[in-house]
Amino acid sequence: MRLISLTANKESFRAVEFNRSGLTLIVGKKSDPDDRSREHSTNGVGKSLLLYLINFCLGAAENPQLTEHLPGWEFTLSYEQGSDTYAATRATNVQSKVVVNGQTKGLDEFKLSLGEDVFGIGEEPIKFLTFRTLVSLFLRQGKPAYASYESTAKNERQYSKQLRSAYLLGLNETLVDRKRDLKDEKDRIKSIRSQFKKDSLLRDYFHGERDAGLELRDLEEDIKKLEIEASDFRVADNYEEVTAKHDAVRREWKQASNELDSLQSSRRQIEQSLKEQPDVSLEEVARVYEATEVSLPESVVKQLHDVEVFHEELTAMRAVRLTKEKHSVERRISDIEALIESLNQKKDEYFKFLGSHGALQEYETLLNTLADRRQVAARLTEFQRLKKSCDERWQRNKLEMSEEAIRTSEYLEAADAITNALSDRFRSMARRIWPQKTSGLVIENNDGDNQIRFDIDARIEGDASDGTAESKIFCFDMTVLIEGRNHSMKFLMHDNRLYPGIDPRQRAELFRVASELSEKYDCQYIASLNEDNLAAMKTIMDDKEYESLLISKVELELMDDSAAGKLLGITVDLKYN
Repeated sequence: MRLISLTANKESFRAVEFNRSGLTLIVGKKSDPDDRSREHSTNGVGKSLLLYLINFCLGAAENPQLTEHLPGWEFTLSYEQGSDTYAATRATNVQSKVVVNGQTKGLDEFKLSLGEDVFGIGEEPIKFLTFRTLVSLFLRQGKPAYASYESTAKNERQYSKQLRSAYLLGLNETLVDRKRDLKDEKDRIKSIRSQFKKDSLLRDYFHGERDAGLELRDLEEDIKKLEIEASDFRVADNYEEVTAKHDAVRREWKQASNELDSLQSSRRQIEQSLKEQPDVSLEEVARVYEATEVSLPESVVKQLHDVEVFHEELTAMRAVRLTKEKHSVERRISDIEALIESLNQKKDEYFKFLGSHGALQEYETLLNTLADRRQVAARLTEFQRLKKSCDERWQRNKLEMSEEAIRTSEYLEAADAITNALSDRFRSMARRIWPQKTSGLVIENNDGDNQIRFDIDARIEGDASDGTAESKIFCFDMTVLIEGRNHSMKFLMHDNRLYPGIDPRQRAELFRVASELSEKYDCQYIASLNEDNLAAMKTIMDDKEYESLLISKVELELMDDSAAGKLLGITVDLKYN
């Protein structure tokens, strides 16, 4: 792809023609170089806007600012691709379409076609490999794009940066994509394992403190028992009523049993009392006195006889009374025993009914318990399956990671000529700009636990504050343009942000290198820069070189003296970065 021109449908626009090869300079100038006021500055004249509008015509994201501040504008980028010439027109009012040589295309369709034509991206591209991510290296836009040689956007993923560099340098992008795929799989496995650790049920099984297999066997036995209970369970509508009657019978039976125990105890006491007799009879008293040869007076004997008769009468009356009481107790015992037998029959009937029936609530509880057991069993079964799968995938992932690292080492060894050519190209430019600094492009195998397959390190020895960081960007981008692969890009454009940090001596050499190589390899180096950055190189060059190398390559001067001198030809507060 080679740029031809950028035009617009408004007469105020300052059209830009790009030199077919070599340098093309767009310079922001002050009408009065000695004027230091903020009102007159080369910032805002359109240097960076030019780069943005080229990106806009090449499918950059839609921007409402353009619709709001530039309604009705249409920008046309003319370019060569292969042997064909194209004109891509994009309107601010309808940013979702691009008209290419009179044919309207959707924005995505346009970018896909450019991706295939310019970068060889097929119908099934590698993830994150798109026309926009690749072309951004040739059209660095905004401050983040000049933070480092590998970045082109703010917060860009390290993997995306590495993939772009590897692809454009001609390294094996399949190795890059495969490691990302393996690392993504490893992260997914880690995520599943992390969920196990957080799960209150599965945590102990994951750590091996409990055995899921043994627990499952117990659960399966419980489930079978509960299923049998559930199938045999009969719900009784009057279950609560029968339960209440059963409880009442049990209470009555308990009371009757207690009364029976008390009556039987009373009967035993009565029977014991009936067996009791006086300890000493009258005959025994007389024999005692006769044995002592003492005779009792007749009056005493008569009194003792009377006492004995009275005692016998009392004993007879007591026996009658106790016998009567015993008969009464025995009748009550008979009644209570009959009652208890009746209550036992009722208890048995209620117990049998309650044993074969249940309440709806009880049945629901049984079903809930069964469902809970089944759920736990299902989770443990799934846990076993996932854990086994994770363990197998984890081991396979480790093996494949190792195999891919070996393949990459073998590939780099085989591609030694390619990587050396890349490093030599980078080093030849860096040594021109910084003769005393060690430099080169180092490409190594990254076997770490990450998505990065190749460590691509552009090196220029020195402190970043001395301009080496900006020099790395230039040398790296030029290496990709000239020595890289997988693209047909024939232009590289840098914004003014690249140059102020570089000393005028190194900056002058940078432009010498850019001019020589872009002429030699028939490509374009396009630079937008402020007049003071341009003028500072005049002290390094003689007048002839300054004129032929730089001034003669200025294709557009953007002025700060009026709106007409700016790129759009109007004054507008437009946010586009």
